[in-house]
Amino acid sequence: MKKNIYRIIILFIMIIIISGCGARFHEGNVKTSYNPQSVNGVSIEHNALIKVTDGFTIWQVDKVRLIDNFQVNFLFGKRVDSIIIKEGQHTIYTKLYAADKGYLNINIYFKNFTVKSNHTYLIDYIITGNQVFYWIKDLTENKVVYGTEKTKKDFEKKV
Repeated sequence: MKKNIYRIIILFIMIIIISGCGARFHEGNVKTSYNPQSVNGVSIEHNALIKVTDGFTIWQVDKVRLIDNFQVNFLFGKRVDSIIIKEGQHTIYTKLYAADKGYLNINIYFKNFTVKSNHTYLIDYIITGNQVFYWIKDLTENKVVYGTEKTKKDFEKKV
C-alpha cells in the first residue's frame, strides 16, 4: 500500500514537471491597420508615431489620460492602438491583456522613453509560462530602444 502511494506521488510530480516544461507562448501580433490618436493635438508631420501589438492598449501619455474608467472594457470598450506625440522624453502608461492566458491584465509603465520626430515605434511583448517580456522597437532604425526583445527561440530548450 505504501509503495502505491509513493508511485502515485512520483507520477503526480512527473506530470507537473512535464507540463511545466512545455511552455506555451503568446507573442504580440502587429495589426494590419491602426487608428492613431493625437496627444495634445499634434499632427503626424515632424512627430513620432507609436503603435502597439494586439493585447496592448495605451491609457496615458505623460499626464494626458486617453481612456477614462467608463471607457474601459477590454472585450468591447475603447482601445488606443497608436498615438502621435511630439519629439522628446515621455512616460507611457499601457495595459496588456491576453485572453488566451486567462484574465491577464498587467499595467506597464514605460518611463522616460525618448522619441525622435519622423520615427515609428512599436510596443511589443511575448508571454512564456508565467513570464511577460516587453520592449519598444524603433521601426525606423530597426533597433530596440527600451527593454530587451525576446522571441520563441530564446526560450526553446537547448539540447
